[in-house]
Amino acid sequence: MKTRSRTQHGLSLVELLVGCTISLILLAAMISLYLSAKQTYSVQDSLAHMQENARLALRLIMHDARLAAYNGDVVQRWSIQESTDQPLGGISNECHAGWARASALPADAVVAAALTGANGTPGLFSGCIDNKAHIAGTDILSVHFAGANPLADNVIEKGQVYLRGTLHGGLIFNAVANGALPADFSFAGDARNHRLIASTYYLRPCWSATLTISMPLAVHSGLLTDSSAKAAANSG
Repeated sequence: MKTRSRTQHGLSLVELLVGCTISLILLAAMISLYLSAKQTYSVQDSLAHMQENARLALRLIMHDARLAAYNGDVVQRWSIQESTDQPLGGISNECHAGWARASALPADAVVAAALTGANGTPGLFSGCIDNKAHIAGTDILSVHFAGANPLADNVIEKGQVYLRGTLHGGLIFNAVANGALPADFSFAGDARNHRLIASTYYLRPCWSATLTISMPLAVHSGLLTDSSAKAAANSG
């Protein structure tokens, strides 16, 4: 009797199942590797943004800190007075009461500090920094100075606070109109105008929608008489 040899064609069911299982394992490993690489990239990208923000904040703080107590051309700070012709009065959106008068010699003849701050809570700065916009337990730094660039008389803006001075003394005033200068200014020499600035730095929470991690960001608030401090605190 002759026997016929049978040649197998295709794969058996067991072999097919084993092949599918191995393929699924390899596919799962590739997906896991891709997701891990994507997560690593997202974290590194977020850290890079944080470092960039930190470098920018440090540059701003260093710039303003070097200008702390700068009073334009006035050599003797105690010779600065508040104008009686254009007094400061009530300044709108002032973050901390008394900032604008920090350059003038008060009645007790004690010169106010050009660098102030708060520890842990907004405290004195609650007028422009909301508790929700500030990371509890972190410090707040405020720097007061006159703008480095002198301003021409015709660019004086109504409602802004300026220091007008010479080498012999100066007046701080709240401009009542565009181009208005204090009539009681009597110091000898070429007078120059400088805008008074108060910069406030603090840490606020900023959340990433993808990573849901807190990324503190230093905020640079603006001039004495505008609302940029509140705008900065509310931005995110």
